[in-house]
Amino acid sequence: MDDACLVFKTAFDWLAVIIADRLLLKDGLGPKFAPFLAERITIEKVLELADYPFPRQQAVISNVIHRTFREYNVNLNHYLIYRDLMSSVGEGSTSSHVVDSSMLKKSLEHHKIAGTTDCLPIYYIYKELIENTPLAGSHFYYYKRIHFYFSLLVALLTSLVVSIIWGGELVSILASLRL
Repeated sequence: MDDACLVFKTAFDWLAVIIADRLLLKDGLGPKFAPFLAERITIEKVLELADYPFPRQQAVISNVIHRTFREYNVNLNHYLIYRDLMSSVGEGSTSSHVVDSSMLKKSLEHHKIAGTTDCLPIYYIYKELIENTPLAGSHFYYYKRIHFYFSLLVALLTSLVVSIIWGGELVSILASLRL
């Protein structure tokens, strides 16, 4: 997956999660729709919700989708670029590198997509997601959490040293506390 596809897919998948979360809130459909919304993990499936058969829920869904897109400065052109990119590359491939804005610009030029500055809202969503959200199971998660693992290693080594030096005394103290 090239850089533009990675950025657009990540950003639109994140928007799908945001929209589904907002639909679970009070101004959305409510918690009773949680199992129904749990299946909507891609932007295509979230946008299909706008055709929900009941008018009240359909209006709520459309309002939440439009409000979220407006809030993140995303429009139909961005979605059309996303669809073009995904149709040219395919959705099965993944990548685990971080894309910067110059890499995105080169990739968009490679795909002959005009108006690369118009894609800045998508890049900002991607950048915010990478910087602020631990992506469990990806390389980004481990890079962002390296200080946690280092602290855990230091704590375990410290407890090992303490148990070696004062192990016998600690056992007797713990045994006396149990009584």
